[in-house]
Parts: sequence; C-alpha cells; structure tokens
Amino acid sequence: MTDKHQARREALKRLIDDQYGGKKADFARKSGIDATYVQRLLADPTKAQSRNIGEEIVDKITALHPTWLTGNGEPVMAIDLGESTPEHLVLIPESTARLSAGNGSINYDTGESDTAKAYDRQWLSQARLNPRYLRRFKVRGDSMENTLYSGDTVLVNELETQIIDGKVYALLVGDDFRVKRLYTMVDGSLILHSDNAHWVPRQETLTPQQVQDYVRIIGRVRDKSGPGGL
Repeated sequence: MTDKHQARREALKRLIDDQYGGKKADFARKSGIDATYVQRLLADPTKAQSRNIGEEIVDKITALHPTWLTGNGEPVMAIDLGESTPEHLVLIPESTARLSAGNGSINYDTGESDTAKAYDRQWLSQARLNPRYLRRFKVRGDSMENTLYSGDTVLVNELETQIIDGKVYALLVGDDFRVKRLYTMVDGSLILHSDNAHWVPRQETLTPQQVQDYVRIIGRVRDKSGPGGL
C-alpha cells in the first residue's frame, strides 16, 4: 500500500511533468522552494539524500496548485444525483460526450450522465473555478499518455478558452472532440500536441484559416481522475 509520503512524492512528480514540462528548476522558481531541495523531495526514498514532503511544503504547493493532491491516495466520491449533497461539496455531472485523445471521435451526445464527481467548494474557490462553467468528460484513446489515459475523466473549465502555450485543452475540430496540449504560432497557426511519444503524428498543425473555420476551444483541462496507468 502506498504511504502518504510516497503518494505526495508521486503527485509532485506528476505536477512537475504536467505543468512544468518536467523542468524541476521552473517549478522551484515558481514555488520558491530551493531547486536542490526539490531534487531531494523527488529522490528515491531509500537514498540518504531523500526528504519527505512535509506539511509546510504541502501548503506551499497547494497555494499554487490547489488540487495537486486530488486523486493521489484520496477516494473519488461518486454520488447519485438524486441524493442530497453535503454543503461543502459541489457535484459536477459527467457529460456523455467523449473526448478523443487520438484522431477525434464523432457521433457524440452532449447530454449528462446520472452520476457526478463531488468537488470540495474550498478547492474550487482556491483554484478560482466557477462550478457553473465546469464540465467533465471521459477520455478515449491513448495519444495523451502518460498524462491522460483512455477511460480517465477530465474536468474542463469553459471560461478558459484563451490558449496558454503548453496547457491541455478540450476542443472541437469540426465535429470531432479532442483533448490535446496546445501551442499557438505567431502567424495564428495552432499546434495540437500529443504527449505520447509513440503517437504518429505527434504534432498536428492547423493553419490560421482552419483554426478560424473549424476550431472551437471548449475549455482548459484543470483536473483529472481515473485508473489510467494503474
């Protein structure tokens, strides 16, 4: 069974991979944690230089990334929408549409399922996420491994449609749902990047005209859950 400190270590590694492209130095600068100490926090726990991620470090990281520990050793609470919901929780229904981490999935339905994931109101507030504009989608396909796996569920914030290079977004390309890491070019072109190094093609470039005619950004992926990679 994974202990608390190992779960935190794995969560920090995933955070640095997902949000900082694996660059520990960038995370260190952003968080104010000494770069050498970050290395020790991530070191093999059997090594003498390894350090556990204590409460002070947890608080520092949480101030920047409120949901970084979500899904790491914490149970995901599924609640029937007919049940009463505790006041400190917010239910975010799952859309029956499926996002493709591949070449696109068509014939979709944008209805809602009869189950939802419960999110803590305080977490949403700290992350500046308005539940009214949050949607959850299932991922299909393996082009975004090891970030997202087929069967994972992503939380998408529909208010974040302005692209930040290197972040993961849900989008429509024509009638196809996609979930990709996006990059914009100076000329207005859009790069759809797949995190899976074995996916071909790993990058797809859309021209400015294609972006204008066919692309709609649904929102930025802000959280994920599921058994992917286990």
